[in-house]
Amino acid sequence: MSEIQHILLSLLLIFVMALIIGRWRVGKWMPAEWRVIPAFDRLSHAVQRAIERGRALHLALGRGALWSSTATDSLAGVEALRSIAEHLSLVGQMPLVTTGDATLQLLAEDSVHRIGCRNKAGFSQAKPDVRWLTATPAAYAAGVMDILKDDTVEANAMIGFFGTEYLLMGEPGAQRAAVQVGGASEPTVLPFVLATSRAALLGEELYAVGAYLAHNPWHAGSLWAQDVVRWLIVLLVLVAVMVNTLV
Repeated sequence: MSEIQHILLSLLLIFVMALIIGRWRVGKWMPAEWRVIPAFDRLSHAVQRAIERGRALHLALGRGALWSSTATDSLAGVEALRSIAEHLSLVGQMPLVTTGDATLQLLAEDSVHRIGCRNKAGFSQAKPDVRWLTATPAAYAAGVMDILKDDTVEANAMIGFFGTEYLLMGEPGAQRAAVQVGGASEPTVLPFVLATSRAALLGEELYAVGAYLAHNPWHAGSLWAQDVVRWLIVLLVLVAVMVNTLV
């Protein structure tokens, strides 16, 4: 193994250890409150508004395949879906979900189905509506735009991996939906997210969905583990600079 591979392996082991420690320390000495991320409050407001109006909440999960490097963005979108579906199913509603990847559609459908089965009273009134539109970016955007033209869509959320097609979907969503929330980590897409959403999940904020919405202990622990590794990397960089400067 090369020196770089040894460093990366060491950082991975440190992260795993920090993740385990963070998981078991949740609620003990970790802070009870995290910094406010307006997009999560906005997403909760979107769910409440859809419930109050009895209208649809649309969630676009993007087109990131689960076997690709963009899987983390897609999994963050699925975490948001689980939280949304959990709340809607209690009142007999289900979100309208669209994806641009077949593997992501299967995972999203299974997640919604499991939540519906746990809340059988609401599940009997609303069935899961998870649609795989197409894998072609422009065609996927066209399919989402057609859905957003429907007057029954009260809120629109787009959380996952997107390309430049995000702007095509975000513009009609901002015009027609009463509430719109966007989330992406792709640098070229972030300007579109900011331009079309009143509240946005940008970059690493996207990966905090499980901690903020579902309050999952492992997700909460991962936030602490990320901070530990981040500060460790900063410290290593400073030490390396000092050593190279003094030698």
